[in-house]
Amino acid sequence: MINEQYTPEEPIAAIATALVPAALGIVRTSGKNCIDLVSKAFSRPKALKSAQGNTLVYGWIVDCESGGKIDEVMLGVYRNGKSFTGEEMVEIYCHGGTSTVLGVYNQMLKAGFRAANRGEYTFRAYINGKTDLTKAEAVKEIIDSHTDVSRSHAAGRLSGSLFIEIDSIKKLIIDTL
Repeated sequence: MINEQYTPEEPIAAIATALVPAALGIVRTSGKNCIDLVSKAFSRPKALKSAQGNTLVYGWIVDCESGGKIDEVMLGVYRNGKSFTGEEMVEIYCHGGTSTVLGVYNQMLKAGFRAANRGEYTFRAYINGKTDLTKAEAVKEIIDSHTDVSRSHAAGRLSGSLFIEIDSIKKLIIDTL
């Protein structure tokens, strides 16, 4: 049995794209001191640490121990409170070769991140007040959808349609009471 404990703010990393050969791959990181940890494996640590939120920073992911280059990347920098999870986040946009994505991901683990559990990013968004339960559940529905109809229904819930319905019923009950 796997013990999937979610520890808020603990720095986590995950491969966010399918691990198959592709033009791009994304490794997502989140948690306390996330930017500082990524900077341990980045060729331009000062540029990363001083970057404004919601910006991109160009450079290389390098081996934390030898300094050897792993891949040329763009980093999406998100400051505390302004990300999907509500925490500090860095998304690493790298080339999508399987070895490359795994190389970038493994450097994040070496830098001090732990592997994220399935659904942990959405869980953090929920506990940090960045989403409600209906939208959090809709994320999984979108990921698991196989048809245009199921995707469309899930997208409606993600955009807040179910929350709005529930909220209007709640208001009606309160007014009635």
